[in-house]
This record gives sequence, structure tokens and C-alpha cells, in this order.
Amino acid sequence: GRGPVATVVIEDGTMRVGDIVVAGVAFGKVKALLDDLGRSVKEALPGEPVVVLGLSEVPGAGDTLISVKTDKIAREYAKKKAEYLRQKELSKTTKVSLDYLSAMIAEGALKTLPVIIKADVQGSLEAIKGSLQKIRKSE
Repeated sequence: GRGPVATVVIEDGTMRVGDIVVAGVAFGKVKALLDDLGRSVKEALPGEPVVVLGLSEVPGAGDTLISVKTDKIAREYAKKKAEYLRQKELSKTTKVSLDYLSAMIAEGALKTLPVIIKADVQGSLEAIKGSLQKIRKSE
């Protein structure tokens, strides 16, 4: 029942209950700080490990937690980070249309087309493989 939490080691400055923080896409107002023994503390000094309660979601491992002046700045920073991560993820996947493949084949730029077949039953896999092998391109 504590909600999203982050375990952090303070590097610079002092973290206090009530500070507004951002860690990756997670942000929020520090509702409570717990020390390594689980006791509630009002502030954490450099070198002290603490559990931070009050974040919007669980931050990623290795995300840097920083303190900001206002909740608005925290939201903007987290939103920008989320958008950046989304764009980074989208750039990994490239979708190729059937029209594009047809054009590549017509130009002669694509001689072979590697195909990955997924099937749940060995018999259906063999049937699909057989049908694909029957298809031959006339040169």
C-alpha cells in the first residue's frame, strides 16, 4: 500500500519531505522518506540510502532523481522524457508495406525475400512451407 517507490542514494544536496522530484518518466512530491531500517526520516543527506514515496510511477533502474522547483517543471520534464523514449522505441521498428516490397522486386533491388513463419502446429507449418516453396519467380 505505499504506492510507487524508489530507493536512491543521495549524491549532492539534501532531500527533504515535500521536495518535488523527477526520475525519468516518474515525478512527484516526496510524501515520505524511509531510511535503510524502514524508519521515517525528515531529510536525507549525501551518502544516505533512502526510499522515496510519492512518485507518479516506479522509475527505471539507473534513472537519476533530481529535485526541481515546481510541479509544473517536473511534469514537463517527465513528459519530454516519456516522449523521447516513445520516439526511440518507434524508431527501432520499421514497417514495410507490401506495395513497397513489390516496387523493390520490380526494380530488381530485391532478389530474395527472407520470411519468418510462426505456427502453433507442426502440420500447418509444413503446409505453409510447402506452398511457399512452390512459388517460384520466373526470371
